[in-house]
Amino acid sequence: MPKLTVEDLVRIRGERAENLERGIQHYSQAIEVYTRQADPERWALIQDNLGEAYRDRIRGDGAENLERAIRHFSQALEVYTRQTDPELHRQIRTRRGHAHFARADWAAAHADYQAAILGAEEARLTVLLEEVGERISANISQAYANDTYALARLGQLHSAWERGESGRTHVLREALARREMEQALTGLPPEIQQPYRQAWEEEQALRRLTKLPQGAPGRLDYLEARPLLEAA
Repeated sequence: MPKLTVEDLVRIRGERAENLERGIQHYSQAIEVYTRQADPERWALIQDNLGEAYRDRIRGDGAENLERAIRHFSQALEVYTRQTDPELHRQIRTRRGHAHFARADWAAAHADYQAAILGAEEARLTVLLEEVGERISANISQAYANDTYALARLGQLHSAWERGESGRTHVLREALARREMEQALTGLPPEIQQPYRQAWEEEQALRRLTKLPQGAPGRLDYLEARPLLEAA
C-alpha cells in the first residue's frame, strides 16, 4: 500500500470536514420537517445524528461544537429513555459521555459512562444470541477505558482501578469462556452443538445476574441461581 503524503492527508481531512458540514446542514433541515410533536422518534434520531456531527466537527470553535453536541444528545435522550428504548438510550449516553470526555468534564463523562456500562450489563442479561452479546461488549469497551481515566482525574483512584480491572476482566473472561466452549464442541454435528450453545449462553446469563451490584434490577443471589444453573 503506497504511503500517504501530507497532501493526501490534507485532502482527506478537507473531504471529511466538508462531509460533516453537509451532514449538519441536512439534519438541520430535516429537523424542521420532522418535529418532536409530529414524529418524536425520528426527531430524536436526528438530534442524535446532529450530536455526532457536531462532536466530530472539524470546522468552527471546538468548545462550542462540543456544547452543541451535548445539547443535541440530551434532547435525544428526552425521547429515548432507559424505559422506552434501553439500547438506544445506552448508545446515546455513551456518545454524550465521549463529548463530555472531550471537553474534560470528568464528572459528567463518568455519569454517562456509568449509566452506559450498567445498561450494557443489563442488556447482556437479556440476550442469548452470541453475536449480540459480543457486539454489546465491543461497543462498551471504550466507555470502560474512558471512565477509568475520568475517575482518576476526579481523584477517585480506587474506583478508577476497580473500573479498569472490571473492564479488562469482563473482556478477558468472556473471551476465555467462549473459547473453552468452542473447543469442547469442535467436531460435533451441528444438531448437537446448538443445544449445548443455547445452554451455555443461558448459564452465562444467569452467572452475570449473580454479579450485579446489590439492589440492581434482576440481581440473583447465588443460592437463588444455583438450581437454575444446575438445570441449565
